[in-house]
Amino acid sequence: MKLTDLDGIGPKTAEKLREKGIDSPEELGREYQRTRRPQDLGGSRVRSAARSYLYEEKGGFTDPYTGAEIDESNRAAFEKLATREVSDFNSVSVQGSNPKVSPDDEVRKFVEPVRQGEFNTEVGGDSVLMEFAADTAQNLGVDELSSGELQDVNRANEEFSDEVELREQSSSGASTTARGSVGVGDFVRAQATHARRSPEARRVDNNRSAERTRDYEEWASSPDSHDFPGVDTPGGVDRFFPEERTTRKRGGFGSTSRRNRDREQVESAVETLNQLNDEQQERVFGESYGSAPNPFGGNG
Repeated sequence: MKLTDLDGIGPKTAEKLREKGIDSPEELGREYQRTRRPQDLGGSRVRSAARSYLYEEKGGFTDPYTGAEIDESNRAAFEKLATREVSDFNSVSVQGSNPKVSPDDEVRKFVEPVRQGEFNTEVGGDSVLMEFAADTAQNLGVDELSSGELQDVNRANEEFSDEVELREQSSSGASTTARGSVGVGDFVRAQATHARRSPEARRVDNNRSAERTRDYEEWASSPDSHDFPGVDTPGGVDRFFPEERTTRKRGGFGSTSRRNRDREQVESAVETLNQLNDEQQERVFGESYGSAPNPFGGNG
């Protein structure tokens, strides 16, 4: 069997493939399965010819991007979804010249980042590509999470990667003082972990001052010896996330107050955590934390 026996490969294309060291349909199929950039083989007709050979002569193949076993049972889904290129979409990633995204990238390149919850942080892609990559993962059967659940994981990971500012309110409530920033993900994990402690342990810890840390791992290793600001510090969450951020005017005459958007961001993040199932939380954090009470709802 020669290269030119495959539909879509003429003498000129066959010569170009031979220049790349591909002399037969079997070598073309093997190279298609090996490379994570099949565009290097040539145009879409060459790639289609490689897949047709693998379907008809080998009974299928293992997709190098997703690890999915492709055969007649899911061939239609693969051809419909996994062979689409970024240039097929109105993608801001391409319009913005994202160096990690090329117009001729096949969307299945992004299936693994989506499965790991790293699409936005690692790839920098947009919601159009994320949705299609998640659809591809679901339709190829490479993940137990649905397309919607995978998208929620990626949005949550992006939300939890943000930081919010701690502003400690004075005892009089007349002013607030900046105390640095804390990762949103660290705060919600601490909130959920603290909620799992016994009521007595929470009561004692909430009323006892200890060395403060904004590092979740350090706090979680010894919560009795450390305070995580807004979680187990005396004065509670309102002490570090007051409803309003108050600052003194220049010259020390009077003060100004404005809505504390960091407080709203923390509340939203806790709600997001509670909407994730155990498997989704493990994708985001590496383990499951269950649910966390709304820190501004009087639970603790």
